[in-house]
Amino acid sequence: MELTLSTNFIGVVYQRMEDFEMARKHHERHEAIASSIDLLEEVAKANTELYKVYMVLAQKSDTTVEGTTGSGTIEIIADALDMYQKCLIASQKCWDKASEGEANGKIGNLYLKNGSPTESLPYLRQHSQISADLGDAESRCRACSALALALDTLGLADKALVELKLVHSISEQAGDAILQSQACRALGTLYSKVGKMDEAVQVLQRHFDLQKSLAAKDKTNAGAASGKSSLRDDVKAHRGPIVTAKDLDLARAYVGISKGNQLLGNYHYAIECDLSFLLEWKLARAELPSAPMSEANHQVLVE
Repeated sequence: MELTLSTNFIGVVYQRMEDFEMARKHHERHEAIASSIDLLEEVAKANTELYKVYMVLAQKSDTTVEGTTGSGTIEIIADALDMYQKCLIASQKCWDKASEGEANGKIGNLYLKNGSPTESLPYLRQHSQISADLGDAESRCRACSALALALDTLGLADKALVELKLVHSISEQAGDAILQSQACRALGTLYSKVGKMDEAVQVLQRHFDLQKSLAAKDKTNAGAASGKSSLRDDVKAHRGPIVTAKDLDLARAYVGISKGNQLLGNYHYAIECDLSFLLEWKLARAELPSAPMSEANHQVLVE
């Protein structure tokens, strides 16, 4: 018992020194000793620390991937995946469902980021399910957003829309304006892609309105001398405004583009069928005739 305690203590000391390889060796030794004498509480304690250490090592490899090219990239990705898998196992051994969900999300996102959306799906779905079970709205929104991206990459746009609608619904229920804004932008983009232009205009207008609201809160927080912010980590850590002038300009542009796409089918129809309609629209801003939603018109909208 004394040996397990001392091994755990030494591992924690190495963690504080940021020598994570040595910390890993001592915590793994702690787990091995505790397992050999069936001290389940000590096994859980060792894996609680191992999860933290493995996560740091995994994220170091994960970050390194972005700046690496060639054959070395495959090895680094494999190292990151291995460490994230160890995180997953450690979270299960210490009965920490939140950490288990996070580990699944990290694995799924790493697969997705490196061009393997099919492999990412089971991990992202597990992250979503665990987050739902725990009532963690932010984690579930992140999981569903990643799921939507994976499904869209696989050409399953309708299923991706279902996930993004869920993100939008959850973020509204949670009253989180930042998540709502992100969900609206993603939804608007996907609605445009599948040819649902009216829905795209509506949701992108909502995105713009939320961005304006967040920008106003940024100004309020910047002018406050003290007190807790209602916004999340960005403001709390003084990392600058959540919404910049560029963000607002982009949000406004999204609305304009979506409205243009909304009219494109009618514009195309007027050119093909009766140029007098187009001339009247140009001179007097009369309403363009509505185009029948044929297969050809749908193709024009999507493109």
